[in-house]
Amino acid sequence: ISAAGGGTVYLAAGTYTVDSSIVVPSGVTLIGDGRTATIIQLGNFGATSINLNAMNITGANNITIRDLAVDGRSDRNSAGVQNGIYASTTASSGALITSIKVSRFINDGLYSNVALTASRITNSLFTSNSNGISVSNADNLLVHGNEASSNSNQGIVIGGINVIVTSNTVKNNANYGIRGFVSSYGIFSNNSSTGTQATGIFIKGSGNNTISNNIITGASSSSIFLSNDTSNNTVSNNTLGGVAILDLATGTVYANQLDINGKLITKSDGGAVVQ
Repeated sequence: ISAAGGGTVYLAAGTYTVDSSIVVPSGVTLIGDGRTATIIQLGNFGATSINLNAMNITGANNITIRDLAVDGRSDRNSAGVQNGIYASTTASSGALITSIKVSRFINDGLYSNVALTASRITNSLFTSNSNGISVSNADNLLVHGNEASSNSNQGIVIGGINVIVTSNTVKNNANYGIRGFVSSYGIFSNNSSTGTQATGIFIKGSGNNTISNNIITGASSSSIFLSNDTSNNTVSNNTLGGVAILDLATGTVYANQLDINGKLITKSDGGAVVQ
């Protein structure tokens, strides 16, 4: 398929056990019969330290992965570095990852530390990993309609420029529900953050982002946390479930944003804790 310039690989319903990475080359669509029917799972490695990524999309352009599940079986595999979908070293673009489930990986459900451009991650479930989705150096990435839940670290971590993180549900992740890390000119909107997360939405090392129309409940530390190395963000129309905004940033613009007491926040209300 790779030599032919691409094509479709169809995986019928069933469970497929792998002990090496599935490499998805440019132009390939990998499609199953649904995320409850087609399951790709890691082998049973036990306590043996095995470094293995179930799927490798490094350097792949214009790929699609859809309608299947990827299971790291962390109840059986306890050592090594193991991710669900992985990209590193060489940039990728034009990926569509949709309608999948990625669960129970020692490390991340989806991990990319290289430029991932003009791509979409949509309508998928990332649960019981370390981080659900972790992407740095993104450009024009859409993360929409996903659920990231019960991950032992963070739900969704996105770094880059012009990213859109919208209409996702993040719940019961240990630290941050959504983290914009070195993210500029991003849109974080219409997300729902619930459960026992420390912070609903955390923006760090970035600027000129819009955080709007999110519903944040159950956070134990702060509903929205703007760190001291970020600036010129706009915060508007978010629903805060009883936990204050922690704003250490400069130049934050509040637009039609109420605090936890129902008071309209103005720009002059800057300072650490916006009650």
